[in-house]
Amino acid sequence: MPQMRRTALTLALALALPTGVRALERPADLGQGDEDALHTAYLAEVASTLAGSADAFERMVAAALLGDPGVAARARQALASDDGAALRDALVADALQDAGDDPLVWWSAVLDCPAATSAVCKRDLALARLRAIEPDNVFVWLVDLPALAQQAESVDAALARAAAATRFDVHAVERVLRLVAAFARVEPDAAWLAAMAHDPAATATPAAASAFAAVGIALGDALPPISPLMQQCRQDAIARVPARGDTCRTIARTLVDASDSMLGAMLGTGLALELARTADERSAAVAARRDLLWLAAASGELESALATDGERVADHLARWNAPGATELSALRSLLIENGLPLQAPDAWTPPGRWAPDGGPVPIRTR
Repeated sequence: MPQMRRTALTLALALALPTGVRALERPADLGQGDEDALHTAYLAEVASTLAGSADAFERMVAAALLGDPGVAARARQALASDDGAALRDALVADALQDAGDDPLVWWSAVLDCPAATSAVCKRDLALARLRAIEPDNVFVWLVDLPALAQQAESVDAALARAAAATRFDVHAVERVLRLVAAFARVEPDAAWLAAMAHDPAATATPAAASAFAAVGIALGDALPPISPLMQQCRQDAIARVPARGDTCRTIARTLVDASDSMLGAMLGTGLALELARTADERSAAVAARRDLLWLAAASGELESALATDGERVADHLARWNAPGATELSALRSLLIENGLPLQAPDAWTPPGRWAPDGGPVPIRTR
């Protein structure tokens, strides 16, 4: 979801940006290769620091960073290891051993194993662990749908378990905030800050710059597989297995009503549109999708302003750090605090191609 990613990126740009702080000037003779080298060196320092962390999630992040050959080469001396692949495998194995009930560690193992040898993640065991930790999460029952595509009974069993769950949680806010906290332990040097000075908001302070880098890593995460759910709940699939219709509608309601992220809620409204049986059901789905698009567009516009207004940054971060906060709750709080409605105004047109009914519309955010 581009808007979901923009939201996280704007959060990073806003972090720790005091009023009146001026960004460093980017050297005029700095080439792209120089900038890449400085960024690689910074990530290598982060990887070296996180590799020694007591936190299992941070060690998984270190292993992922070391998957880049340039980062691994720069970190080799600090880590006293000439075998980057073996080090990554050891980091992941140790992290999984110490993970306890940390869902972020297990999701890393399931979705995008950072070990050099994928077998280290023991994906089936990791998924079983996740299902034991959060059986009420729709996501844990949908992740294997691609592998079940040709097995109708297995698909229906997975969908039934998903329908019995009560929330859709990809831990969007938690992952971003923990990455930001991890990267904050390594202060960027002046050369890297200067190299990144083409984006003043991102480089106004070392804290903001490290947050920018952290969210860059978050944006590169593997997205959860969502298209298989749409495929298994399409009208043609339901025509072959009629009993599946009610199951898919239950999942759609959960995604709309109990998602932590824009991703889940948009998936839910898409399913609701696909499964609408009456004109009233379709109208309700279109309205819900339109409200989500309004939330994405309006909050994105407000967050762009926040990135250059340091006096409001603390309030912005408080929304994300509030107990039980989700991406959606933080965005809704932002609209309420700025006097904007949560429902799309009648005269508002969704931006870009995101028309509520799937058709193209002109870009207008007001």
